[in-house]
Amino acid sequence: MDEATRVWDWAYTLEVIPVLAKAAIVTVEATFLSFAFAAVVGLGFALLRMGGGVVGWITSAFVEMIRSTPLLIQIFFIFFVLPRYGISLDAFTAGIIALSLHYACYCSEVYRAGLEAVPRGQWEACTALNLNSWNTFKNIVLPQAIPPIVPALGNLLVALFKDTPLLSAIAVLELVQTAKILGSENFRYTEPMTLVGVIFLILSLVSSAGIRWLERRLTSGACDDRSQGSTDGAVRRRHQALWRADGARRPQPRNRPRREGGDHRPVGLGQDHRAPHADDLGTDRRRRHLGRRRAPDPTSARAAAWRRPTPSTCAGCGPRSAWCSSTSICSRT
Repeated sequence: MDEATRVWDWAYTLEVIPVLAKAAIVTVEATFLSFAFAAVVGLGFALLRMGGGVVGWITSAFVEMIRSTPLLIQIFFIFFVLPRYGISLDAFTAGIIALSLHYACYCSEVYRAGLEAVPRGQWEACTALNLNSWNTFKNIVLPQAIPPIVPALGNLLVALFKDTPLLSAIAVLELVQTAKILGSENFRYTEPMTLVGVIFLILSLVSSAGIRWLERRLTSGACDDRSQGSTDGAVRRRHQALWRADGARRPQPRNRPRREGGDHRPVGLGQDHRAPHADDLGTDRRRRHLGRRRAPDPTSARAAAWRRPTPSTCAGCGPRSAWCSSTSICSRT
């Protein structure tokens, strides 16, 4: 055996690549199954913690306990301890449950941070629109909380993918366990372990690229939906509903000023508006004039007559007749 073959054997490398590829499928399955369950269960944990009460306290205690203990101990507990109480699971299932619960607790904190970042006014606007709690959470709050936490969830996905070698402790034939078996058969660990590291690097970079694409997709999709109007229109309808709710809650003045250029929205505080035109002022004066009776001059004789009762007789012509004017002072006297 020459020196080059002693350092790296290409024939042996080509021989172990198909075996490691099959083991990589097991690793990818364990990763995505665990993360799918962790994402769903983590959201439930976040909602229970935000609900408060006894259930919220118990959920918080469970989350802190799982986060504060090693993942390997949890895997051993599920696989070796639970069978003593009548719960027997195979190695792959036990590993999936352990990874799911462990990362569900981390996902719950990420979800809770995203949900608490949504302004309280969103809930109040939905209450003004008479939306129930489920529709408010599903259509208004959750779509606004998910995009900011996508990078954090992506980091958890990559971390979970790199923690799958811990399943080799309970004899799951994933990448690391398969490489160890291949190396023990020929006493050559360089090629299998190097290939395992390259496979983990490639899959991690692909996962990171997918997370970045999803983040850009969610961000750009929300902006395009508001500006250009996409086919689904979910974000646009949500913003319109919130705008209407905000307008319904705002008190509307009776004589509110108008904006210039055909925009008849109310003018807020600190905003300038065009002064009314002189013709508009004249029209308003005429309307007010027609709607009320003109008051007489207080110094005239007619006003004095209105202030006292009109007598039934006249000093100059006796009983009131057509010779008398409309005032109490006779025109013939």
